[in-house]
Amino acid sequence: MVKNEWIKLFRNRVFLVCFAAMFVFYGFYLYWSLVLYHPPGLVERAPASDYNELVEELSSLTDEEKLALLTKRRGQMEEMGSAMFGSVQFSMTELAYEEVWDEVNRAVHYQDILAAIIKNAKKQESRLDRGNYGALERRYLESRLEKTQEVYQRLTDIKPESCSARGLLTLVDNPVTDFCCLFIVLLAVFQILTVERQKEHIILSKTTVRGKRAHGIVKALVPGLLCILVTLLLLLEGILVVGSIYPFPSPGIPIQSIYSYCTLRINVGEFLCLYTLLKILFYFLCTAMLYFVCCLLRKVIPIFLVILAGGGLLIFVYMGIPETSYLAPMRAVSPVALGQAGSLLERYQCVNIFGFAVNKLLFAVVMLCVWTLLFLAAAVKVYTVSEEKNILADRHSVFAKKKRWGVSLTAHECYKAFISQKLVLLLIVAAVVSGSYLKTTIVTSGGTLTDHFHFVYSYYITGEYTDEIWEYIRQNQEEVIANASRPDVKEGERLAYDAMLEALSQVSEYAAYLSEHENSYYIDNDAYIMLTGGDENVKRKNVMTSMLMYAFAIVCFVLTMSVDYQCGENRLIHSTRKGRWYYAKAKVLIGMLISLILLILFWVPTLYRLLSVNGVDYISAPAYSLMHLDGVWGGISIAAYIGLGYVARYLSLLVLMAFSYLVERKVKDSIVAIICVCAVVEIPLAIMLIS
Repeated sequence: MVKNEWIKLFRNRVFLVCFAAMFVFYGFYLYWSLVLYHPPGLVERAPASDYNELVEELSSLTDEEKLALLTKRRGQMEEMGSAMFGSVQFSMTELAYEEVWDEVNRAVHYQDILAAIIKNAKKQESRLDRGNYGALERRYLESRLEKTQEVYQRLTDIKPESCSARGLLTLVDNPVTDFCCLFIVLLAVFQILTVERQKEHIILSKTTVRGKRAHGIVKALVPGLLCILVTLLLLLEGILVVGSIYPFPSPGIPIQSIYSYCTLRINVGEFLCLYTLLKILFYFLCTAMLYFVCCLLRKVIPIFLVILAGGGLLIFVYMGIPETSYLAPMRAVSPVALGQAGSLLERYQCVNIFGFAVNKLLFAVVMLCVWTLLFLAAAVKVYTVSEEKNILADRHSVFAKKKRWGVSLTAHECYKAFISQKLVLLLIVAAVVSGSYLKTTIVTSGGTLTDHFHFVYSYYITGEYTDEIWEYIRQNQEEVIANASRPDVKEGERLAYDAMLEALSQVSEYAAYLSEHENSYYIDNDAYIMLTGGDENVKRKNVMTSMLMYAFAIVCFVLTMSVDYQCGENRLIHSTRKGRWYYAKAKVLIGMLISLILLILFWVPTLYRLLSVNGVDYISAPAYSLMHLDGVWGGISIAAYIGLGYVARYLSLLVLMAFSYLVERKVKDSIVAIICVCAVVEIPLAIMLIS
């Protein structure tokens, strides 16, 4: 049976395409993020070429010689730092020296790091008598501090070696790795369970409770085996890609060469094995949870909403509950926390279990196994006692009765989409999500002192550009400089004068831009800047808003088309050319209506709130009056430009509608179509968001 399910899974073309696409995407993402992508503005680390060049230069020296040479060169760079201020190459070199110095320093002064940890634990233990702790809390603190001293004292004989840590640090706890693996597993669970239910294949497979129990266990075993395969392949691919960019550490050196606070007496190779094992256990848990949801629910909408709500709740529990809260135990048992394998292995951590300090690594392994078995047992139980029902044979359903009453084809299709497929419920959820999300993301600038003075100075010159603006700027600059040069100026007043000069400088820069454009207007309206994409933070929020809107749109579009395949009406709905035309027109009209509703829910509130707060003065001015719209054609006003932006968003929804319809018509399965369209649309937006 396992072999049969395995063959069915890997003979599915949609699954094979997505399986291969995830591996291609993962390899491309690693190479892109490490080599091709250069973030604008300040960077946190040196490029791969500078880092590798420095590591290669120091490869023939001992650790002590490396540390002495790096310390000397860093001192020289600090002395010449003021002269080289602003040099990009100098900043990159400085970052490379700092990173390599940290790697070498960890190995050379490892004993000092251990001594500092033990000393700090003893110091905290001596202060317990001064605090007002309860019995359980005091017992936990004493147990944790004693075990901390004990585990780190056993590591005094370890001698780490300096090595290139970038490669391993890039692989450990990479969120893109989790995304790729869970996407493949989710698709597999849908394919072997939900899809077969929709196509009524399970009716003929198993009919008795004992037979269905065996069948359910086998269907759960296949995604479990797939977890092992995908985890190993992703880790191997990551090692090959990252190893081709950075020198990978030797598998035989102690893991303390990279993680100084790790308490396990293992080398790098053994660390990778333990890390892989923990990740497999975590993916087992996620698979069991997905399998349980798919066994419990049969419709696409409930499965989609439960996965969305459950994932959001788990992330909120992990990120929203502080460790000092009385709800912290919920955070400790959250699957998101248990899945951070690198964090569990990196350092010694404890969990408070009735006043006793328990190693968090051991606790995580036990909890992963327990949660997995509980969800798997519950899923198999639900699968065993459930009764499969043929949708085509149910002649007494409400949908069948309504179907006989339908006269208008468009009205009939609207009923099928909005009532039978529960799209009304989905749109209500979209309205709730958009309302709560937009309420927390619509912000305006003007919080700094410079922004305040910029608003004050701009207030008097807002309107059509004239040469009088330069006279106004000159007079104010002379006045501010004269006041700032007085000997009795206090520090607070000096900061205000500096903000005034900076604001006047911004006004002058804007005026110089307007002087090059005829019939331009001086406009200081935050709403126009945000609505036309002139703010980087707003651009990121727009990407997130688009991701949410497209996610709901994809589900609505696919379900609109899939209802005929689920009910078997695709063979009877249209047999003539004229019938096919009316049928396609009805589907397109429904898609256009859904697109309009989603556009109103996700984008119109932002337009209304910004314009109501900031006003609509000079909205008919040429669009190039805004500095970031320099290349826009002069005949377009700001209102027209904003309107074109909303038209473009609506057209993008229509294109997404057409693509969703074509995919659903090709694969003839709603869940697989939703996953495929989401992968094509949402992944590029997610890359834009995290870059």
